[in-house]
Amino acid sequence: YTNYIGDDTPRGDSVSHLRIHQNVFLNYQYKKIKLQVGGDNCMQQNSDITTGSKMATMYSGLTTLKYQWTNKFAVYGRGEVFHDPDGIMSNKITDYAGINTGYKLWGITAGMEYKPTEESYIRLEGRKLQMDKNQYIFDYNGYENNYRYEIMINAGITFDLLKNVRTKKADGS
Repeated sequence: YTNYIGDDTPRGDSVSHLRIHQNVFLNYQYKKIKLQVGGDNCMQQNSDITTGSKMATMYSGLTTLKYQWTNKFAVYGRGEVFHDPDGIMSNKITDYAGINTGYKLWGITAGMEYKPTEESYIRLEGRKLQMDKNQYIFDYNGYENNYRYEIMINAGITFDLLKNVRTKKADGS
């Protein structure tokens, strides 16, 4: 659990924009299955998109399920939602219905992970992001869409810069 409580007033604005942002995550693992569930809730004073004088709210959430098939291979899936109708955390846009709004979207992801070593990984992911029905923010070949499909290959390496320090402390040297 984390939170932020503070005034997020832009420079030169005399109206207070007190922000209360809550973030909760739960990680649970049972044998080869790992579950992660998380969510955010944010409220900001004097920030609604219509009048600028009412409380604005935003929420997001995600759920990830990972199955560690072997020490080197895993598969996973993730679902996520982001709802910021007043645009306090996202961009403010005018949608195709002519309404000023913030981002409202959901997404799903499926992937595979290969770990050639303990300190590295290679991932192949497929994802769909879907905006609200009138929010056409994605451009593909000159056409605007309210959805996007992605296929990604990611690689990463972990560097443990303090490993030698911890090893020396543990063996007394």
